[in-house]
Amino acid sequence: MATRTMKIAIVGGGPSGLTLASILGREAPNNEAFDITIFERGAADRDQGSGWDVDEEAQAALLRAGVELESFQRPRSDRMMSYRVDDMDRPIATFRMPPFISDLGVSKEQMGFLASPSLETERKKMVDGLTDALASHTKIIYESYISGLKMNNDGSIDVRGRDGSTLNGSFDVVIDSSGSGSPLRSARFAPEADAHYTGTTYVQGLIHSPEKTLDAELVRLLGEGTLTLYGPTRDGKGTEQLNVQRFGADPSDQVATIWIEVHSEDANRLIEELGFEGIYGITRDPAALQRVTEYTKQQLSGFPEQYQDLFDSIEGARVLPMRMHPFCGETLALTAPNSEGLPFLCIGDALHALPPWSGMSGNYALRDAADLATSLIKQQPREWTSASVAAALRGHERDFMLRTDEKRKATANRSPGYVDYMHSTEFTDFALSAHVLGKPPEEQWSTDDQVDSAVMAETIRFFVLLNSFDNYGMSES
Repeated sequence: MATRTMKIAIVGGGPSGLTLASILGREAPNNEAFDITIFERGAADRDQGSGWDVDEEAQAALLRAGVELESFQRPRSDRMMSYRVDDMDRPIATFRMPPFISDLGVSKEQMGFLASPSLETERKKMVDGLTDALASHTKIIYESYISGLKMNNDGSIDVRGRDGSTLNGSFDVVIDSSGSGSPLRSARFAPEADAHYTGTTYVQGLIHSPEKTLDAELVRLLGEGTLTLYGPTRDGKGTEQLNVQRFGADPSDQVATIWIEVHSEDANRLIEELGFEGIYGITRDPAALQRVTEYTKQQLSGFPEQYQDLFDSIEGARVLPMRMHPFCGETLALTAPNSEGLPFLCIGDALHALPPWSGMSGNYALRDAADLATSLIKQQPREWTSASVAAALRGHERDFMLRTDEKRKATANRSPGYVDYMHSTEFTDFALSAHVLGKPPEEQWSTDDQVDSAVMAETIRFFVLLNSFDNYGMSES
């Protein structure tokens, strides 16, 4: 007996939504199994910026979707270095395998992140590859603003546009992969379960060629990797962090992102101050770029003069508040009325937003997409109903949130201390190990944390010392 086509709406055409659609198209038992429509708020040629450190499970999801890692990953990243702006002759951290350690027969894998900086990825190349891998019958509707959902008596769901009209008919299943600012999350969860602001906002700029626009010495220190500079805040009461990172997937593409971390109580106030209300993703609007340039120049006014103008050459900009959803148990206690039987599921940041540190957020989103695709494919040969699909989605909802709780707990513990430490620690007293853990040693949460801090600090110092014999891995210019 032929299976009934499952009509699926995916709201959000980013990596997770596209991965889900592509796997369903590639692994479905036949072309009639799924009828998929992707609604994407942005334009087809929208800027994407840098990606993240894609872990093994996320790589496996992308491979299932038909995308090779090499197509969007920068082929080399020779170092990740951190300096104090008052001592640019000696880095405070070098995440690179010292030759001395290699000579002893120790591998990079054995030394972990200290020895091998992660290779950066280019999000647009990832998205383009996933889009190209979609089945020919999968539809993408760009520049589509989704305002809400409507449950019908037959169990199907209407997706509503900006004016409240129904878009593309009714759907059997709706998947929300639209990110932490999801317009649909309220269909399943109460407002109290929305993502909260962590106190940190990234103000980012895109530079297409550091070689042409940045100081030659800064470019030398950047190399093919990542450079972090620590200096005093403009009022001298805290410590500021400035970052530059290459991410172009093409070896000849020297594109880089540059950003500062702004610690504030109200992300919306900063967005309003910079005039980024209603701006989705990266903008190239000259007026917006000018506002970002002027703002960052003020923020970096405590740095030496040569670093205050780094944003003058940006060609794109983004303001990205770091948000995080509550823990799984808290979220499931705050569901919307009559939503249990809704064949609707949030995935990725729409469900369990995390800050993007170490690629956590993006990697979990791709895992969600792959696991959900497997489940839907398994259901398709059966006599599925709206109720059976909804029941399966509720199980995934819980599982997807639960597996992020450990990272959420660590972030919740670290973020307040991290923000406070950067705010309140004068640059002369700044310590990298305390910055990583979020509190100075005397205020850390446990003896284990203090031991971890001491071990981390001494290991980093040891690596810096060993790398110094090889000029920190840099050839003399």
